[in-house]
Amino acid sequence: MFEGIRKRTLERCVLRMKTGEEVIVDGEIRDRAVWAADVYAAGPAAAKFFGKKGLGWWRNSLLALAKRQYPDGKLPACVDLNGKYRILSRWFDSYGLYWILSAREYLKKTRDPGFEEVFLGVAEKAGRYYSTDGLYRAGMIDLHWNWTILRPRINVENNALFYAVTKKEGFRELFWRKFFNQKSGLLKEPGSKAVFLDGNCLAVMYDLVPKGKMKKFILALRRFETPLGPRSYIGNAKSVVGWHKDLICPFTAYLYVRALMKEGDEVGAKRVFEVTMRAGEWETMPEFWKTDGRIWPGTSLCHSWGTFGGSGGIF
Repeated sequence: MFEGIRKRTLERCVLRMKTGEEVIVDGEIRDRAVWAADVYAAGPAAAKFFGKKGLGWWRNSLLALAKRQYPDGKLPACVDLNGKYRILSRWFDSYGLYWILSAREYLKKTRDPGFEEVFLGVAEKAGRYYSTDGLYRAGMIDLHWNWTILRPRINVENNALFYAVTKKEGFRELFWRKFFNQKSGLLKEPGSKAVFLDGNCLAVMYDLVPKGKMKKFILALRRFETPLGPRSYIGNAKSVVGWHKDLICPFTAYLYVRALMKEGDEVGAKRVFEVTMRAGEWETMPEFWKTDGRIWPGTSLCHSWGTFGGSGGIF
């Protein structure tokens, strides 16, 4: 479904590194850099639509980031086409965790022995950085997908990803006590005036929601839905600029679809997927758009994170 727009987006977001390897960048025009979370979504889509060639793009993208792992074990959020860090490479602890999950998915699909050797070395170093005795606290303030939305350092998304990577014993209970909000029926950071879609979906995907509460939890997620796709958050998030409020991001829609598929709600997943893909008459998938359909002039109009990867039963 919607193969044309997804394939065109991917093809335009595949560029060559200075060293010659073809990699998946975030956007055709902006930023033209390899970002770990974009690869998490776009890598499986590349494999789905382009087979062996797409798997090569996915592999090269993961390796481009792995080569620039910091001495303390942190994985960079992004690297440019010269293989160098960018201003925000050290930010976004979540992106390094997405790298690990994406690398695991790639290995599950390919059983690539050469990449497995690289992965084991990267994971061993990463274990020193992504570790905690309690809840995970980001090393630097993280930003939301809307890029001017600030997150608390101890947030739902990072902690859901931390558990997905580590499966640390006793963490699920700690996570639920800290973040479950009785009033909303969802997970939110204490003191925050907003509830974010991404962390709630990741909690479903990676088994952090107690089974007895799952049905009501999935129903509560429907409050994010709009006629143009699920909004990135509900409530009043702390933002540097007002324009980034009320945005729909196809990456968080992708997580929502995966969460619904995880719980066997194929009808709901198809509904969210189709509504998001039909939000505008675009040639390629944009980075995000407002709930009224407007797109800000600085928005990337061809963004790989909107290609709805082939994992988790995606259509």
